Amino acid sequence: MYPTHCPNCGSINEDFSIVKHGFLTSRLKWLSSSHQPTFIQLKKQRFFCRDCQTTFVAASPEVDAGCFIANRVKQSIPIELQDNLSMKDLARRHGVSPTTTTRILVQRGKEHAPDFQHLPENLCFDEFKSVKHVTNKMSFIFCDAATRKIIDILPNRLQKTLRDYFSIYSLKARVAFMKKLFGTDYEKMKDYRKLKSYWRSMLKSATHLNYQDYSYQRLFKKPMPETEIVDYLLSLDPTLKAIY
Repeated sequence: MYPTHCPNCGSINEDFSIVKHGFLTSRLKWLSSSHQPTFIQLKKQRFFCRDCQTTFVAASPEVDAGCFIANRVKQSIPIELQDNLSMKDLARRHGVSPTTTTRILVQRGKEHAPDFQHLPENLCFDEFKSVKHVTNKMSFIFCDAATRKIIDILPNRLQKTLRDYFSIYSLKARVAFMKKLFGTDYEKMKDYRKLKSYWRSMLKSATHLNYQDYSYQRLFKKPMPETEIVDYLLSLDPTLKAIY
């Protein structure tokens, strides 16, 4: 199958601007057979671009570009990590170095890392018995209620752990609401200035807000406690209130 364009210059393949240019054979590390190192010879088609006078090699689903370890080996390493194996034994089983094993595991971990810029609208969460060394022997798991995809698993269900974890998520939604107010009419600009001045109060726990001391608030032009200020800000937008 001919490529649709040149990956080097981006020119479209038309009027035979890209032609076959021999083959490139690579020696790939394959899944071990009977715990013995196994390799395969992968023959890949080379192409020549007449527009930029460069060559490139056809992609293969069996291996990433510029790599000589088959993707099946990279998939097998995290799966076998479920067994009680040391990194050296795991590397020996697959015929790679412990450094390569560690790098593959780190890469796989990044692929499944949660996106701290976004949370689903609806969450499902529960506690479950995981491993012996976790606090109280119970872990916390939560997922997207719509897709049922697991977002993350926490080592315990303690309130402090949950607060610290979810506080990592971005406050982008509050900033987005402020941007909607900025530059509109005069009354909405008043609310924008209030949000900009009192945003720190919205980051506090409700139990830590001051509800007794009345002090004059310039933007409200009257004495108010901290709790009333937060209540007013939350009344501006239902999404902001839900996030809070």
